[in-house]
Amino acid sequence: MRLGIPNWTLRLLAQRVVQLEIVDSASARSQGTAGGGVGLCEIGLVFWPEVQNFEANESGLYGLGLSVVATLLASLGNIASARNKKVGISVMSSNAWTMTYGAGLML
Repeated sequence: MRLGIPNWTLRLLAQRVVQLEIVDSASARSQGTAGGGVGLCEIGLVFWPEVQNFEANESGLYGLGLSVVATLLASLGNIASARNKKVGISVMSSNAWTMTYGAGLML
């Protein structure tokens, strides 16, 4: 099984647009969506040899799963940051609380 650029590019782009609609109740602009698609295609072209040699074995699918989860968490972090900014929470305050919670979870 080979993983082509349109498959994962469109999935990640669609994931961000859906999150924006659901979590932030904002509609994605077509220019931003198109720009994101172009950027993801460019990343795919840079890493084309890795994409071309992808094998759907256990380690390949594990790595793909980790990358999808990481993208989801990064996207949710960006949405949370935008929400905090809209509500008026400063970056320093938000970062301090986030690091405190993270340190507490590490115990």
